[in-house]
Amino acid sequence: MTAALDIDLAQTTSVAVVTPWSIDIETDPPSVSIGVPGLTGAPGPPGPPGPQGIQGPQGPQGNVGPQGAASTVPGPQGIQGPQGPQGAKGDTGAQGAASTVPGPQGPKGDTGNTGPPGADSTVPGPQGPPGLIVTRQVPLLYPAGPASPAATNIAVNTFVAVGDPSYRMMIDLRGMTNVKVMGRIGGALVAVTALRVQYHTGGNPAVATGDAGWTTLATTPGNHTLDTLFYTGNLAVPAGAAILDCLLRVGIWSGNGTADPTITACVLNFS
Repeated sequence: MTAALDIDLAQTTSVAVVTPWSIDIETDPPSVSIGVPGLTGAPGPPGPPGPQGIQGPQGPQGNVGPQGAASTVPGPQGIQGPQGPQGAKGDTGAQGAASTVPGPQGPKGDTGNTGPPGADSTVPGPQGPPGLIVTRQVPLLYPAGPASPAATNIAVNTFVAVGDPSYRMMIDLRGMTNVKVMGRIGGALVAVTALRVQYHTGGNPAVATGDAGWTTLATTPGNHTLDTLFYTGNLAVPAGAAILDCLLRVGIWSGNGTADPTITACVLNFS
């Protein structure tokens, strides 16, 4: 094997070439002859490591590996995420079974309009509680006071009134329907002797004793005991006496023509 070398021999007087080939150089005429390569010598020892090179660019991402086995140890609780937006309203579900427990009382609603009057009931309503009993006490003659003048020789079925206006009383009898008489008769009496209460509606407390407007309000039943207090049951009050200003007086009713009874007490209890 030969190779041609371009060497400027005008500038070179000798050439030493270290090659694995044999080179003959002739200067005149200039030519190069390369011999057969010699045997390769034994390799030299490895040189020292060179300096570390710069880091190359990141390689492409590798393929996703297979799913790992499930862990037997639960991981820590993660932080709570933000609340998501409200979802769309779902369809109305089926009605549930009726509850057996009453719910709480709701607030009172507005008062509705007044309805038309209902028909009259044919069944009486229940009896109401008893009302407050209003009473009025009228003392015509106090039990501890002086006695009235005697009804001298009073005849049978005769009325002798106490003529003194001081023994009269003006009273409101509206709403009063009954009267009870607490009385006492002194002097002398017979079985028919009783107390009679009369009323006058003229409004004048000084009206004459013999005025025609005096009307009987109540008469006690008789058979009284001399000088002993008695108390009658309810005696009906005439409707004409149930007025605002009713004038009352008392007197002796009936005798035997010889007895001289007198009134020592007369108190009226109206209800």
